[in-house]
Amino acid sequence: MRGKRFWLATIVASNVVLVAAILFQEVFATRMNASASAASRLPLIKLAWDLIKHNPLLGVGANNFAIVAKDYVLPDPAWREWFYTVHNKYLLVCAETGIGGLLAFIGFLMVTIRRLWQCWKRHDHLLSPLALGFMAGSLGMMADMLVEVYRGRPVMQALFLIAGLATAKQTSATPRNTVG
Repeated sequence: MRGKRFWLATIVASNVVLVAAILFQEVFATRMNASASAASRLPLIKLAWDLIKHNPLLGVGANNFAIVAKDYVLPDPAWREWFYTVHNKYLLVCAETGIGGLLAFIGFLMVTIRRLWQCWKRHDHLLSPLALGFMAGSLGMMADMLVEVYRGRPVMQALFLIAGLATAKQTSATPRNTVG
């Protein structure tokens, strides 16, 4: 029965995404063609990969991407003026902390999603809808991290707060063995 619900939810979610893509295809096409935003990200992605290739284990250090990356940039003064980082949180984490740091970050995100899923499956009238909403928001944020770095504190603090709440709920719901 649980497996059927999962597949039904997956099919419904896929159909919603498909319908949204069809309905808003003009908007997506206009945004991609009207601005050079997507095209300007490609050199930044290549730059991030170069940094990762040269520093795969430990990365270049936290918040050092822009400093070290300037050594990899062609001597174009205009590019050096506006450049500050790659627009992909996963590539940024990997470049700054190495492959191990990226795996830890992705693991943190996946554990958070798993705990929210488990909280949703408890069918608590108050907490299950909150867990589902937090899970949807976290998944959306994870997708958005492919094109955004979330440099500001509020968004990342919200993610850590959600992870903490999910962990606290799972911990409080886990039966404990008592001695005696």
